[in-house]
Amino acid sequence: MRLIAATVTLLMSLITFADENTSAVWSQYLSQKQSGQPTCLPDFSYAGYRQGSRLPEAAVSKVFNVTDFGAYPDDMLDDMEGIAKAVKAAEHNGGGIVFLPRGRYLVNTDMNKRGTIKITSDNIVIRGEGNSKGGTIIHAIHPYGGGDPHRLGRLHLGENVFLVHSQVEERSVNSRETIASVVTDSASGSFSVSVDSSDRLKPGQNVLLYALNKDIFKSMVEPYSIDLKWTTITGNKAPAIEIHRIAKISGNTVYFAEPILYNVKAVHGWTLKDFKPVSGVGFENICFMGNAYHDYYHHRSGYDDSGWAFIKMKGVTESWVRNCSFINCSQTTYVALSSYVSMLNIFIDGNKGHHIPRSVFFNYGVFGGLMLDRAGYDHGPSVSWGCVGTVFWRCASKGSLDSHAGRPFASLYDNLRGGRINSSGGTRDYPQHLRNLIVWNFYNTDKTNFHYDFWVEGKNNCFVKPVLVGFHGEPATFNKDSLEVFESYGKPVQPESLYEAQLALRLGRTPAWIEQLRKEHKKLAALPVADHFDRSNPDSKPFIYPEKFKAEDMLKYLCSLSLQMFRSVQFEYKVDDGVPAMITDQGLLRNTLYSLMNCIYKHGKKGNTIRVWASDDGRVHFIVSSGKLRRPSGDLSNNSYVSTARLYASFIGGELKDKSNSDAIVFDFSIPVVYNNLGHQEK
Repeated sequence: MRLIAATVTLLMSLITFADENTSAVWSQYLSQKQSGQPTCLPDFSYAGYRQGSRLPEAAVSKVFNVTDFGAYPDDMLDDMEGIAKAVKAAEHNGGGIVFLPRGRYLVNTDMNKRGTIKITSDNIVIRGEGNSKGGTIIHAIHPYGGGDPHRLGRLHLGENVFLVHSQVEERSVNSRETIASVVTDSASGSFSVSVDSSDRLKPGQNVLLYALNKDIFKSMVEPYSIDLKWTTITGNKAPAIEIHRIAKISGNTVYFAEPILYNVKAVHGWTLKDFKPVSGVGFENICFMGNAYHDYYHHRSGYDDSGWAFIKMKGVTESWVRNCSFINCSQTTYVALSSYVSMLNIFIDGNKGHHIPRSVFFNYGVFGGLMLDRAGYDHGPSVSWGCVGTVFWRCASKGSLDSHAGRPFASLYDNLRGGRINSSGGTRDYPQHLRNLIVWNFYNTDKTNFHYDFWVEGKNNCFVKPVLVGFHGEPATFNKDSLEVFESYGKPVQPESLYEAQLALRLGRTPAWIEQLRKEHKKLAALPVADHFDRSNPDSKPFIYPEKFKAEDMLKYLCSLSLQMFRSVQFEYKVDDGVPAMITDQGLLRNTLYSLMNCIYKHGKKGNTIRVWASDDGRVHFIVSSGKLRRPSGDLSNNSYVSTARLYASFIGGELKDKSNSDAIVFDFSIPVVYNNLGHQEK
């Protein structure tokens, strides 16, 4: 307490001297901290690896070079098995650094053998030799399936190249055994709970502080009230969960290493459940690349939403993704039921995709810092589904700041730059954020002069009294009655970063890693990006991966996507006898057809077909036809989908002819039977 009091006095004097625009809510917070009162803001300083005390580091030193296990860069062969073998060897060793020397490693090169590299043990670090040009690339050639096409609400929950998970954490939380019950109340910001028995608890143990009681949320949505349409609350399907580490035990009082963020009342049935996460897993210095070349459209299909997804962490702690880039992906990093995960110096480039790194499902203290989205993904820094204590710090995105429904709680968007403050998710998952959404010194780049009202039921941005401090940049208007705090509109405040100020207050100093990481970010941001295909750049070229496949296999996948795309089966296919197997880049062929399918859908939804036949000149023809048009197609020569299809076709020796008439849209798209990666035609 003496350290905090001294640090508070120093910080107040320094900030007042530095800038007269010191935040009033920050001054109030400092005063409350100094006097030991409950604070007006949550303490976010515990977020991230080692609670913000230092940068992530490998706990092991033994190196497992993937080339010793059959994964060789730049040999045009699939490397997933070799990388997976190196991971298994490291796991059998009790941990290790899985090292990928510079070059391109291919995964998922066969649509029939798409897989996932699973990490289920502690202290496994996947390390490359750089995320920029000339570094290490893990390149996924083919997309994942995007889940069951009939489950249209789950298109974003596909597979990932890497899955880090604690196998025991695959159980539902509600079904797990209770190891202690909370018997007294603990206020938000406190560090301890009293339990009926501590016999099954010990210092260092990870636990879930858990309750399933809709009454918890009644006070959390005040001054509003719960609506019956919010079925995941009214149906009592909305648990409240915090992940904690036990620091010490005294009798039946359990002390945590981090603050409790909910107001815990014993009458609500709070319990402790065991939590056995994987720890110390990291990804470093790697470029993750996909083949998401198509014109992205939100929730059109699993192809768009999750076709190229790379890292999923579920049931992990003290883990990280650092100095990595993601290019032409659908999703980048997905973190669920985890604590103290840091995502640092993350760069997103190429064509627009779905999600940059996101905190998804009942996390505690996930930290995303210095993430730069240069591709304009649909969702910027994102939090959802019961996550608490998430911090996004000094990130920049063309997309929105995203609270993705399912009642996240106590989130900090700190010193971010981007488009709108936004949310998504249906009414059943309201509110889209509970109390203590703190937006601090946000620089707004949205030029629409958007009006924010954070409580209009049936619309997005349904947040319970968010706190906006230092909103500046492009102008916007606000219903101030929907805000808890609205301070310093049009001008940033001091402290510049709430997270840094709270961290310095707790540690007695600003840790050296803050400046180190910012210098590292500036250096990495200036490096040339790994070569990739960018639709907006006429000089860029795709990576060509020729393979042998049957047209029927590819069309089966594409026509199953038409169910996802259009909510019913819109395209049927027929392959004539005598059509040979082809050798070409299947991804570019698939993207060409996908673009033509989307063009046709805009004008006709029924009776659409794809017929395949082989001509005598060594070409395979794909006749993509509409059924009866619901509206005239007009001149399609400048249609964006058709222009995109012509571009993709040009890379594989394709020819696209428009044979449409007044009754139907008809495209004749043909390619050589064999077209290798050097651009040379063979028969």
